[in-house]
Amino acid sequence: MKYIIMSDGKGTRWNNYLGITKQEVIINNERLIDRTVRMILERTTNDVYILSSNQNHDSKYAKRIVSKYDDYFHKKYAYDFLDDSTTYLYGDTFYDEKTIDIIIKDMVENISFYGNEYAIIAVKANNYQLLKRVIDNANNHCHSLYHLFDEFENYRTFVNVGDGFVNINTPNDYINLIKDTKKLVLKR
Repeated sequence: MKYIIMSDGKGTRWNNYLGITKQEVIINNERLIDRTVRMILERTTNDVYILSSNQNHDSKYAKRIVSKYDDYFHKKYAYDFLDDSTTYLYGDTFYDEKTIDIIIKDMVENISFYGNEYAIIAVKANNYQLLKRVIDNANNHCHSLYHLFDEFENYRTFVNVGDGFVNINTPNDYINLIKDTKKLVLKR
């Protein structure tokens, strides 16, 4: 299993508040992107990659990769690096310890999504060939990988997709809008 932190967004909702991307925000004396890398490496010896064309997202303990693709799903899920079981985490999410534990420890046969009613915060693809097939057949009008599975009925049971949807009921914070920063002390 490898871990890819998706960190190539353009920050349109964040509007480069403080003059930086969300991933560069300092929370408790640590950049958000570095915090996520550290939390993964404290729990596993697997490789961690940061998917970003932004050199400011370089990390001492993770390799930054850039996808050669331009279309949304091939680029967002680093299709050109999808050659093994992969867990995707979002670079703009403030993960708590319990959430990272759930995501890393969860055993997945195919694909699972992690999140709550507000957002998907991680995707674990043990069956990377299935994920590639879904991406190859992606409807570019669809914004969410989760909804792409609507067309793959044999992997959909009841309201679950693939292996399922894991509802994360922890106090993790999805840092999305400037108003969200009231929950955390952010520094430049």
